[in-house]
Amino acid sequence: MESVVLLLAHGDREGETERSLLFMAEQLHTRCPGKRFEIAVLLPFPEPLYIEHVLQDLVKQGVVNIDVIPCFLFQGAHVRRDIPFIIDKVCHQNKGLHVHLQEPLGLDPLMLDLLVRRARMTIHGDNG
Repeated sequence: MESVVLLLAHGDREGETERSLLFMAEQLHTRCPGKRFEIAVLLPFPEPLYIEHVLQDLVKQGVVNIDVIPCFLFQGAHVRRDIPFIIDKVCHQNKGLHVHLQEPLGLDPLMLDLLVRRARMTIHGDNG
């Protein structure tokens, strides 16, 4: 049973989200050998990366366990409502599929550490 970690972001028409997600997935693959990382976006463009299409493609490949990491800062409407709705829809259509929605990145204490570091750099001009 293959499992996948799916990095999910909002998306944009210019492709910057796609480029950033691909970079993140490559870095994660290097740092977490043996895990498979894929990317998706919440907005339906570019269409092949739309989360619903990506989930259905993974099912066609025989994937039955998917961990979705929303690359969002907070528990906004997308994380609370829109993403679970899409996941539930795809799981309902594909019995035996297990999709686990993880917490958004902003709730991780490491994000606070990063924010403190950035604030110090801004306020004091140091790298601490």
